[in-house]
Amino acid sequence: EDKDFEFRPTAEPSIVTTRGKAKGSSGTAPAVIVNELGSGRAVFLNLDVAEYAVERLNPRAHSNLPDLVAGLLGLADIRRRVRVIGPDGKRCPGVEVVAFENGACEHVAIFRNPQFDVEGLGDSPNIKRGQSGEDVDNSFLETPAEVSVEWPSAMPTYDVRGRADLGAIQTYKTRLDPWWPLIFTRSLEPLPKLRLDVPATASAGSCLKLKLQNEGLLPAGTLRVVRLELDGPDGHHLEIYSRNLLFNTQSHAERFPLAHNDRKGAWRVRAHDIATGQVMEETFQLG
Repeated sequence: EDKDFEFRPTAEPSIVTTRGKAKGSSGTAPAVIVNELGSGRAVFLNLDVAEYAVERLNPRAHSNLPDLVAGLLGLADIRRRVRVIGPDGKRCPGVEVVAFENGACEHVAIFRNPQFDVEGLGDSPNIKRGQSGEDVDNSFLETPAEVSVEWPSAMPTYDVRGRADLGAIQTYKTRLDPWWPLIFTRSLEPLPKLRLDVPATASAGSCLKLKLQNEGLLPAGTLRVVRLELDGPDGHHLEIYSRNLLFNTQSHAERFPLAHNDRKGAWRVRAHDIATGQVMEETFQLG
């Protein structure tokens, strides 16, 4: 349906429709023209959108451009994978969402998207002079925001950075930090738990053999990333033995060549499944 948008200025105020249909207007000129072409459509955006980079940094600005673009993409049945809603019940501004597919799983990162590039911003009041030249005032995006993360349907969801199993959810209320992303794993089925098997004893100069075992079937095509770390008898982490594992099999065996001069005593092995946040710890005696 036609809708009046508060966009200014119209890029070409003299444009009129012929076969196309005006889907919105800015003043008396059509702002969006859609022309059906067989099974497809062509969309002409008759708007100057250069100021949006500045408008989104102003908490008092109410640009309709994101809603307009979402509506145009909706004409092609392109929908948001996830919505991030602010405490006022509206779309949270200045947020970027990145999604990666991992077999039947999905990894989603949500983070603030400040304006670093000043090219084309002209004499906007949101540009300030810094010690090294031009700088952009991103203060609107540099405070924590209470948000509601909304997906199209409920699915097993894991908070990667929080190392938490959130269960099968469709909506999750949390705080979006201005400097740290929210990262989620979602899967059609719950991801199986991992089991860490470590021998009770090992000898200095030998190979420590450990095993990671999925206690159920992984979703088809899903890769699992596990961080392995070893702590010595003094409790200090030994980076030389740390590593990341990538596997999609039911089980995985890993070897650690131990040094002849490693300290004797009780050692600790820690395995952190990145996607689900599950952490496992086992000890062995080095003699």
